[in-house]
Amino acid sequence: MLSLRSLIILFGLLAVALACAPHMPKREVQHGYCKFYVDGKSDTSSSRKKRDSGSGSGSGEGGGKKYNRSKKRKDVKCYEYEDGTKDEGAVLDKGVTYEVTITKKS
Repeated sequence: MLSLRSLIILFGLLAVALACAPHMPKREVQHGYCKFYVDGKSDTSSSRKKRDSGSGSGSGEGGGKKYNRSKKRKDVKCYEYEDGTKDEGAVLDKGVTYEVTITKKS
């Protein structure tokens, strides 16, 4: 049977190993395609939709909002994703306008 001293040493070594181990990178959250980049471009253009519809790249799942696709331009901030979120600090470039249409269902 292991002695108390051996258990303490074993747990100490385990703690040091966990503290020194490289941390796993965070997995990028999937918001879907970017509907509007800060420079005015979009992942949801009609040509991209046609190209991706046959590739099996996936689509949103109704109310669950699960997407197995992500924005295509990693170096540009997204002003609005398919799920309604946006990148932190995303501000439209000068001269770019963003139009919102709101419809009310009763």
